[in-house]
Amino acid sequence: MTPRRTALTSMLALALGAGPLWAADMALVLTESGALLGAEPAHDARVRAYRDAGYDITEGFDLDRADLARLLEDFEAELEDADRLVIHLTGRMEQAGGVPVLLPREAEGESSTALLTSGVPLGLFLDFATQSPGQSFLALGRAAAPDAPGLTLSVPDGVVVMRGAPDTVSGLVTGAMIGAGLPPTAIDATAAGVVFEGDLSADLRLGRTGSTPAAPAPTPSPEPEPATPEAMEAALGLSVEQRREIQRNLTALGQNTRGIDGIFGPGTRAAIRAWEEEAGREADGYLTRREIDQLARDADAARAEQAARERADRDAWATAQGTDSVEAYRRYLDRYPRGIFARRAEERIAVLEAERADRQDWARAQDADTIAGYRRYLDAHPDGLFVERARERIVALGGDVESPRERADRETWAAAQSQDTIAAYSDYLDRYPRGMFAERAENRIEALRDASREEERAVERAREEERRQGLNIASILLIEARLALLGFNPGTVDGRIDDTARGAIRSFQDRNGLTVSGYLDNDTMQRLVGGR
Repeated sequence: MTPRRTALTSMLALALGAGPLWAADMALVLTESGALLGAEPAHDARVRAYRDAGYDITEGFDLDRADLARLLEDFEAELEDADRLVIHLTGRMEQAGGVPVLLPREAEGESSTALLTSGVPLGLFLDFATQSPGQSFLALGRAAAPDAPGLTLSVPDGVVVMRGAPDTVSGLVTGAMIGAGLPPTAIDATAAGVVFEGDLSADLRLGRTGSTPAAPAPTPSPEPEPATPEAMEAALGLSVEQRREIQRNLTALGQNTRGIDGIFGPGTRAAIRAWEEEAGREADGYLTRREIDQLARDADAARAEQAARERADRDAWATAQGTDSVEAYRRYLDRYPRGIFARRAEERIAVLEAERADRQDWARAQDADTIAGYRRYLDAHPDGLFVERARERIVALGGDVESPRERADRETWAAAQSQDTIAAYSDYLDRYPRGMFAERAENRIEALRDASREEERAVERAREEERRQGLNIASILLIEARLALLGFNPGTVDGRIDDTARGAIRSFQDRNGLTVSGYLDNDTMQRLVGGR
């Protein structure tokens, strides 16, 4: 990829015509993506932040060594125009034979020789920074394994260096230092997870200052504005994983963040405001360290309460199964109408009530002890518990069990019941429009149509709730990984919800007593990603 350059200084010179040139705030922004997720959008966001603050930008994304060399040569030629200077490097940085280097796109090998041959010494960037002593800042967002050796830097006088994880460094620079105008001395490096080195001057500020002549008259430093909620949160330097944990905690408390992706978009901000309102806090949509800690405690309490409810749910179900009566299962449903086993309780009630009706009708047939009474029992319960005994009694009373037509009618009805579909019952009615089971077939068709309509409405509601979640690829990857971890096979974990993933979602919903739709509605998201 070729280097990109925004020459604001040149454009200003052309626009203003003859006259003295004003000094420029310059920024060099380089990113080597490697294994970083979302590296290019993050790079573009950094560039926009510097551009919006009035910096003359030199930028490069995934450059090879030749392109990087040409870009740095051009950048060095412009340094004499710099007033403030920021160099923001993101990507792979290694210690090679005592020399810290930035590795461009095609860098290969792990030996010191290979790293030195392909890398660019960080000392070069420190030399650039000495061109604007007291107003130079070097941000190093290093992508490295946790056990990677540290970088040894010799920071010149008048230069400030910040080192840390890529997303943490980027968030602090663009949010706290540029967006909020905070100096390095206002940032709690330990809490933020970064390291500062060099001349930590309170005068170093990276935010917009307006155009100033190259040799301005000294003016008193204005009193710093009170930190805004946005600036205070930015100063925490939250990593992507820390943001995901916050989103998981909000979800555990019933708030809809529209994804667990580590990005605080409109959905997450709305969820934070809703939680703040419920907690009686100022609902500004931004978090302090104290609020983050309180949120974690609230979420842990909610998870513990949910776990206790589930244990009580399972205990009540075990009690109902032990009794195995309609009354026991109804007591379970009264306590847990949307419990883990609600559907199974309803199904068992239907079976037990059918058996109860079967026994009651058989008792009436026995009391009458007539051929007509036993035939009524057989019509009502063609697959009943006492079918054989009813037929035997009809024969004993001198009657025929059934005619050939009645037998065919009964067999066709039994086949329709085994399939239990609208098509099967319609086929029965086509063959026996006035058959022994015609009324029951019509009633069953209507019941299945009602159930189908309700199921369609439930699926449509779930589909709409999933759409409102606004799930991005990162969120879907997390959901697929969570399903796989729980034993529900989503297929390839690729950030796409295909038929296999839909099947895994349906299985998860069925196992957890949720509405089975195959879509990620609010209840499913809370159960799936709200816990740990």
